[in-house]
Amino acid sequence: MRDLIGRSLVRNTIFMMRQVERNKTVLIVEGDSDSRSLSRVIRSTHCRAFSPGHPGGKEQALALFDDLKQKKLPGVAALVDADCDRFWGRGRGHGDVCWTSCTDRETMIISSPAFDSFVADMFGVDPTDLRSRLMKTAFPLGCVRVTSRRHGWALDLKSVYVTRFIDANKITCDESACCREVLAKNPASGLSEQELSQAIRSIREKNPKPEDIVSGHDLTEILSLVSGSSLGCELSYAQIERQLSQRYEPAHFARTSTYAECTAWEGRNPPFVINI
Repeated sequence: MRDLIGRSLVRNTIFMMRQVERNKTVLIVEGDSDSRSLSRVIRSTHCRAFSPGHPGGKEQALALFDDLKQKKLPGVAALVDADCDRFWGRGRGHGDVCWTSCTDRETMIISSPAFDSFVADMFGVDPTDLRSRLMKTAFPLGCVRVTSRRHGWALDLKSVYVTRFIDANKITCDESACCREVLAKNPASGLSEQELSQAIRSIREKNPKPEDIVSGHDLTEILSLVSGSSLGCELSYAQIERQLSQRYEPAHFARTSTYAECTAWEGRNPPFVINI
């Protein structure tokens, strides 16, 4: 019920805005943090990002998008996390739905020059090497996430402690320990360590791009964990996310497939625009 109320309030706000700004694009995103971050790289004078309210997330964003489409409101687009959909070859469901160029917004930013600038200023190490090590370290847990979604395992991975399987000094992952930690947090899953290990191997054998598998949350949490012991400047998850978001510029966004998708959407929906 709260989901419906939240979406209804946002929908009403959108319709009131359109009474005054008839040619302003409505861009539906997953959450408030996405809205704030994207507001820096879209043409805010002509486009406004809206999230579906509490609890947010991809399903709620797409439900709000569907609500507006059913009302035949013009100039509506959605920009949601690709998650594992690109890897599994899933469709978008609608031509006006755009995807992040990586699994999610955070991974997209970490894959950009914003990360290079952040790492050079804060840690003074090679950002390309650090990015590669973080991707490799987060990959096993990303494989578990991808397979869980694929097979409907409904694993709770929010409560997993990366400290249980990440070596903060070497920036490496103990895959067996990762599987054990996931199972410890999901005792009713009925899965075995062997099944989770096989899931990791199966994804790895497909040789995917890491940025189509890893979770940005995991990358940032691992970076926070290793920042003090390996990089000499301890930072919290919130500090890292905030600084990365602040450094993400329109020029970085313009290099992504997401920008190209938004440009293609503009071509189909004049006079509405998204990009700067």
